[in-house]
Amino acid sequence: MTDATSRVSDPASDLERAGIVLYGKPGCCLCDDAKPLVTAIGAEYGLRVYQIDILDNQQFYAAYRYRIPVVRYADIVLDEGRVTEAVLRAALRRLPLPVPTATRHATGR
Repeated sequence: MTDATSRVSDPASDLERAGIVLYGKPGCCLCDDAKPLVTAIGAEYGLRVYQIDILDNQQFYAAYRYRIPVVRYADIVLDEGRVTEAVLRAALRRLPLPVPTATRHATGR
């Protein structure tokens, strides 16, 4: 993972305001499973997905090592551990975000 507790003061907070942040580490099969799901759902909402390797930062490692993958947006944990589409979509629906692209096309908005 590259690019750049429950609130950790860090530069990733700026990333969280710009898009979805996926915290994980290399060799984490749950992280590998979450990446394409988070990327696809982020694209539907027009949000960029940033990946953070927790091994590159002691604060992230301490905060997330037993919780990864952790998916955050705007300082809010959307899902963690075994990330699922249902939980991620439910969390995003509760946020003031634009209507997902797929929904706009289906409803004609």
